[in-house]
Amino acid sequence: VLKAFATLLKIFATVLKIFATVLKAFATLLKIFATVLKVFATLLKIFATVLKVFATLLKIFATVLKIFATVLKTFATVPKVSATVLKMFPTVLKILLNKMKIRK
Repeated sequence: VLKAFATLLKIFATVLKIFATVLKAFATLLKIFATVLKVFATLLKIFATVLKVFATLLKIFATVLKIFATVLKTFATVPKVSATVLKMFPTVLKILLNKMKIRK
């Protein structure tokens, strides 16, 4: 009976060792999982920063486009102004000639 009890205790001790090994392996897996989560969180922060930089660049680009559009509108009005000045040119010449005639 004692031998059987001793054998049962050995088997129980072996089972406990196996259980301890499984627990250690599980703890190691949890540590690895925690590390992976930390890396993932860091990558998300980096991605968020990249998105913020991209958004800022888009705002700058939009501002540059608005400035460019304003410059183009200004250039579009130049021919109109030039045409108006050219239309007025003969009238201005006549006025100048009349003033010159009057002075003579």
